[in-house]
Amino acid sequence: MRKTLLVVIDALASRVVRPALEAGRLPTMQRLSEAGAVDWRCTAIFPSITPAATAALVTGEHPCATGINGAYFYDL
Repeated sequence: MRKTLLVVIDALASRVVRPALEAGRLPTMQRLSEAGAVDWRCTAIFPSITPAATAALVTGEHPCATGINGAYFYDL
C-alpha cells in the first residue's frame, strides 16, 4: 500500500505559493511537490471556511451534505 501525506495549509492561496515555488523561496515545499503531486486546478468549496472545507475534504461531500455550513453551530 502506498503512503499518502496530505498537506493542508489553511488560507494558503496558489496565486501566492506558485510564484514563490518557482522563485525557489519554498525549498521544502518544492521538494515535497517534486516527490509527489500538486494539483493547481483545485478549487475551494463554499463557504470556504476551515470547518466546512476540512469536512468536505475528508468526506468528499459538499457542506449541504455534511451539515457543516459555517463556523457556528445553531441549535434550532
